[in-house]
Amino acid sequence: MLRGIAVAAVIAAVGSAPAFATCVRPNEEAALTARILQTELMVAALACGQQSQYNAFVIKFRDDLVSHGHALKSLFKRVHGAQADRRLATFVTRLANDASVKSREVANFCSEAFTFFTTAMETASADLEKLAETHNASVDHGFAVCTAELISSRTAVSE
Repeated sequence: MLRGIAVAAVIAAVGSAPAFATCVRPNEEAALTARILQTELMVAALACGQQSQYNAFVIKFRDDLVSHGHALKSLFKRVHGAQADRRLATFVTRLANDASVKSREVANFCSEAFTFFTTAMETASADLEKLAETHNASVDHGFAVCTAELISSRTAVSE
């Protein structure tokens, strides 16, 4: 009975975020971060007339973007099972909507995007993850990253 109350308290404190149900592994974190970057750059291409820069970015980092796309699909399948495709579509739509809001609200959005595209073209094609980490994303992906502490606490709650 006490264990049930403790579990309920932890769930209530954390909320219904998928982060409590599962944490993301490093490759999944990289995939989430890359998708946020790609989405914000796609919005910049459309909002700022920077389609050629976006196309060059996608071509340069194509292999990593495809690999991260597969990891993202696997993550959503692992976390959401049969709901994976719908949940992934909702997630990507949220990213695009958030980036669109940022494009309208941030005064220097287009100049920052142009600068970032320039930096991306100067970055080695194998360094997409490092590039994505330097990007000032407008959103958090909403998943907890697996750490020893999180894994221990999840194990303790499930015992």
